[in-house]
Order: sequence, then C-alpha cells, then structure tokens
Amino acid sequence: MRKAGLPGNRCFFTNAFLGLRTATKTTGVSPGAKELEFRAMCREFLAYQLEVQKPTLIVCLGHEPRKFIAPTLLNEGHVWTRDISFTNLDRMCDPIVRGAFSIGQENMSPLMVTVAHPSFAWSTHAQSPRSFEGKSGQTAEFALLTAAWKLAN
Repeated sequence: MRKAGLPGNRCFFTNAFLGLRTATKTTGVSPGAKELEFRAMCREFLAYQLEVQKPTLIVCLGHEPRKFIAPTLLNEGHVWTRDISFTNLDRMCDPIVRGAFSIGQENMSPLMVTVAHPSFAWSTHAQSPRSFEGKSGQTAEFALLTAAWKLAN
C-alpha cells in the first residue's frame, strides 16, 4: 500500500479467514477454507467488520480473498467468483468493480480491486501478469491501487 502511495493510517486490514496456522507452511489456501461452517462464520464476521468500518475501497490481496468476498458483495455468477487467472480476470471485467451490501436499512457500495498477494508478487520476485493503463506487472498493480483509491475518496 505504501509503495502505491496509499495512506496506511486510513486503511483497515483484516483476513478473510480467521485464525492462525499451526503447520510450517504459512501461505496458500487456508486449511479451514474447505469447512462450510468455518467459511460461514468467517463470512459473517467479515460482514460485521464491513458494517463497522463502512469501507469505500476493499483491496483483496490475491485470488482466495477475491473469491471469498465476491458472493457477499457482487451479483451471483460475477467473474470474481470464478477460479481464474489475473490475465483472464482483467480481460473479463473492469479491474475496479463496485460491490453492494445491505445491513438493515443501510446500503454500502464499496469499490473493490484485487492485486497479487505480496507473498506471491514481491517475496518470490514473480511478476504479476497484470496490465492496467498501458502498464504491466507490479507497476500496473501500483497504478491500479492508486486509481482505485482516487475513485473511492
């Protein structure tokens, strides 16, 4: 976020799935992701966090959070619910999407964007296959974050 010029003091960070891992591998899909009850509990807690925080922008770090949050904030069958690559995601929909969420009488419509998880994109020195506004890779992701932030604020 800092590299993209976003003010960290205006950001709230959370995880889609609650808990800590006990195995040596600390990246990848959460072990609890396959448990329907656990997923439902995490989704309910995320909804509560959205209600309290009232975000104008949600940044998903990687595909798993994108696929997790999509059913809550986007229409059924939206491309964000699919297990697809960044290249296909960019080709099939706008890189910045608007979600919709209602809690009681209150409606929220935060902007949403997905970028490569830092443990993938920058720790492994892998180049994200993103493209945005004529830029590619990490530069495209920074530009995407900056554009989304400006639109949301």
